[in-house]
Amino acid sequence: MLLNFQKIIIIIFFKKMKALFIFHNDLRIQDNTTLNLLSEYSILPVFILDNRQIINNPYSSDYCLRFMQESLDDLNSNLRKSNSKLHVFKGLTHEIVANLIKKFKPQIVASNKDYSPFAIKRDKQIEKVCKQNEVEFISEHDRPLTPFYEIKTGSKTDYRKFTPYYNNAVKKINSKITNRRLKFTNIKSKNEKLNLDANVKHQRQKGGRKEGLKLLSKAAKMKNYKNTSNYLSKKTTMLSAHNKFGTISIREVYAKVKSNAALVQQLIWRDFYFNIMLNNDVILKNFRKPNPRIVWKNDKTQFKKWKEGKTGYPLVDAGMREMNKTGFMHNRARMIVASFLVKKLKIDWRKGEKYFAQNLIDYDISQNNGNWQWCAGTGVDSRDRTFNPNLQSKKYDADCEYIYTWIPELQDVPAKDIHNWPTKYKNYSVYYEPIL
Repeated sequence: MLLNFQKIIIIIFFKKMKALFIFHNDLRIQDNTTLNLLSEYSILPVFILDNRQIINNPYSSDYCLRFMQESLDDLNSNLRKSNSKLHVFKGLTHEIVANLIKKFKPQIVASNKDYSPFAIKRDKQIEKVCKQNEVEFISEHDRPLTPFYEIKTGSKTDYRKFTPYYNNAVKKINSKITNRRLKFTNIKSKNEKLNLDANVKHQRQKGGRKEGLKLLSKAAKMKNYKNTSNYLSKKTTMLSAHNKFGTISIREVYAKVKSNAALVQQLIWRDFYFNIMLNNDVILKNFRKPNPRIVWKNDKTQFKKWKEGKTGYPLVDAGMREMNKTGFMHNRARMIVASFLVKKLKIDWRKGEKYFAQNLIDYDISQNNGNWQWCAGTGVDSRDRTFNPNLQSKKYDADCEYIYTWIPELQDVPAKDIHNWPTKYKNYSVYYEPIL
């Protein structure tokens, strides 16, 4: 009799245990690290669009916002199946959390860790609010595939070169997928209408877990990725935006592609840049001093032509037009257009980084910054790299399939002339004269 009474007390106690979970870049229920820790709680699922991320943010991308809106809608649909909903708010995160603590009275507030300076500051503010209200705050690593925050050199310092980092990290992959039974709840609240997709007409990638799983299934079949990934007309996984917003977990991705070493290496590159940003605030400026021989010209007219895809360099223009129209650009093209801006036009890499941030659907601060500094030679790897766009097009777009797609005015120009446009442009009047 006493044993049954104790069971009843325990059941009543657990029924009263409530947790507030805040989604960030982890827009899924499945294999969600910190969310799984709340399996004994009644969980209020929340998303907060912090005003600081949208208002007066010069790095905001309409493509990114639309993808996020689609992913939030999909997450809400999945929560509806559990007789709950995604409670959406707009404002300063810590102020909204403070109000929800008073209204919902949770024992725990939880979220997954993120690594940008903004996210770190935001989470410290949430933690402070929780302490003031005597509520526990928990936050675990969910985004990385490896424990990058623990991976050090033999002398216990942070890695600055990818290859030795990779050789160590690949041995420490966290591949375990965990899905626990979760109990979600509701409160009476008026969901904010975010209206994040108003300014986008064309978008190649759609948000949401359902779309991410479709792409992941296709990625699992890319057996020849290592040999084809640099060719501009070949398909890539198109998973970058889903990895950024966490519609599928990085462990789910690894489970499908673990036999493909080239794809696994790309996932570890992602962790490498997380590590660089988390441990080096200066990375968002210049990790290393720029080459003193480089004098930034920052010509406004040339920068405008670069942005619009009107430089007269076919491969550069094709890449920029692809991004401007769809929010996506092939990774090889990203390196080529970045190198052209920095090394040829002598325009500060930070201007290019900002323009990418404003237009990419998969914009991630650590990845974007790391790749731009890699091209500029100001990052942790300071080797001087210059990509000749004419040689690159000849090698990676030999038939000009990619160039023809994004520069249709060149359709009737033979590929051999396109690869040699600086000397052949005078024979045609359908496209731009090279600006250099």
